[in-house]
Amino acid sequence: MDATYGQQYRNLYENHWWWRSRERYVLDIIADMGLSMGANILDIGCGDGLFFDALSKFGTPFGVEPDGTLLSDTRWRNHIFLTPFDETFRPDRRYRLILLLDVLEHLDGDLSALRQAVDLLEPDGKIVVTVPAMMSAWTAHDTVNHHRRRYRKSQFKSLCESAGLKVTHCRYYFVWTYFPKILLSLKEGILGLPSSETQTQIPPKIVNAALERVSYFEHRLLHTLPVPFGTSLIAVGERN
Repeated sequence: MDATYGQQYRNLYENHWWWRSRERYVLDIIADMGLSMGANILDIGCGDGLFFDALSKFGTPFGVEPDGTLLSDTRWRNHIFLTPFDETFRPDRRYRLILLLDVLEHLDGDLSALRQAVDLLEPDGKIVVTVPAMMSAWTAHDTVNHHRRRYRKSQFKSLCESAGLKVTHCRYYFVWTYFPKILLSLKEGILGLPSSETQTQIPPKIVNAALERVSYFEHRLLHTLPVPFGTSLIAVGERN
């Protein structure tokens, strides 16, 4: 992650419409799983544990974060492993639910990381994975965030299956943002755009709230429909 973007991470997570909408959608999916309150949950790439308060309603959250600059002395600090997520990460427990929320696109070895996550599941455990979608929607925002790739649905589902998951749900979301992102990508390709102008600013309060409502309404309306495009993908899987 770009250092400047990392400094804005907490404010963006807590306030930006995109983060707020994604969290609500992921929480809806978790709520439908019927986890027991004793369930261990692992959030890979958890930052400062900003999702932990919400996750604690479903179980006991733990996290892995390789970037120590994102961590502070929060009440969840003892639940966060400051370490890369690779074969050296060997916790003393397995997890009923594992989250990889916009993590795989940062890694050269996305398949090996996903296999590592599957290996940490309890026998009846589940994984929720989100990634950015469609290389045609690549913008300077991807570059400043050190993304390696964006995914097509077929590619993403195949990746999950190759890692040993039975995919029970896989779909595009943030559908409404696809065409604006295409236009932005074309604009950047033709005119160029410095990284300082990437999408790291929170819109005015009224606009921000409206975009969050539009995004969440889209998720609720389209979550069972096979929409063929979007700027993000979400998959839910269990051990095969």
